[in-house]
Amino acid sequence: MDVTADTTALAAAAAEVTKVLPSRSGGSAGARVLLEASGTELTLTGSEPDQLLRTSGSAMVHTDGSVLVPARVLADTLRSFDDPQVRLAVEGSRLAVRAQRGRFALPVLDPATEPERVECPPAAGSVPAAEFASLLRTVAGAAAKDDALPMFTGVRFNAVEDQLRLIACDRFRMAIGTLPWAGEPLDSAVPAALLRDFAGSMANKGARVALHAGPNRLGFGWGGSTLVTAVLDAGFLDDARIVTDTVDTSVEVCADELSGAIRRVGTFLDPRGALQVSVDDGELRVSAASEYAGEAAETLKATVHGGRTSPRFQARYLAEAVRPFSGGRIRLDIQPGLRATVLTPAAESTEDTPTGLRYLVMPLRQ
Repeated sequence: MDVTADTTALAAAAAEVTKVLPSRSGGSAGARVLLEASGTELTLTGSEPDQLLRTSGSAMVHTDGSVLVPARVLADTLRSFDDPQVRLAVEGSRLAVRAQRGRFALPVLDPATEPERVECPPAAGSVPAAEFASLLRTVAGAAAKDDALPMFTGVRFNAVEDQLRLIACDRFRMAIGTLPWAGEPLDSAVPAALLRDFAGSMANKGARVALHAGPNRLGFGWGGSTLVTAVLDAGFLDDARIVTDTVDTSVEVCADELSGAIRRVGTFLDPRGALQVSVDDGELRVSAASEYAGEAAETLKATVHGGRTSPRFQARYLAEAVRPFSGGRIRLDIQPGLRATVLTPAAESTEDTPTGLRYLVMPLRQ
């Protein structure tokens, strides 16, 4: 194999592949990447027993071929170059990476020691890349980071009729994103942490993201990249079980103003991180108090309908729930007691506001 490629693009591809390769103990057993050159393309593939990432880009191929090398060494080497182009050529038992001022040689590894690659299942449908990536980033952020509760660590993809829904939650919040869908039915949950890593790439490469569904596998294809992962076998998140139809108070407020108030008042939180949200005629008041930090309150103009229910929230969860609605007005549908408050875009929100997003946050006990 002998190929010349754009350094920046190749470094980005190598870094992307390493995201699916957890570190394995030293030497030749470390994470690996397969490079395949053919025609005018160079393809990088990283795989584990339950995951695969393949990404392709244009290159000047002098000699077709393939080679298996240590993934992170390749990624770190390419990232350190400032040359516009780099040449990769197999020279005996080494892959020589040549820049203008040097030669860097990586060991060629035995492909026979690689795990069997997972196959990408058939395509089920596709969605606009920018909208999908935006919702995915927000929804995946609501998933739990604690692997002790597997069903809370995934994003559920549920496609029925003309809607694709993305759902994730932990014990205190749930995010639900909705997009138009014209493909096959599907219902699978996959690790949220993995998807968070690739949301940015999906938004920046290609106009659409294809979803591929099969037994025990879910795949995503975008802009020359394909990601395949095993689905979680830990039950499904079902937002239909959460009561949201007993709204007592509805409040509409500028999302950016609310985010700012939460950030400023958040300096004065008590040890539980509790933030009081008080509703009054034409206003929303955010307050906090601590024995050690003191107290703070900020009042925002708001449109209020219904009662004057005034819940308390963990400030971090409320801040993260409000953030995706930046640039527009947000509606808070507040339910009495310990039932969830539902955040959605207000009717007059801007086009940049994610209209297909609902965010549920559980209140704290008073």
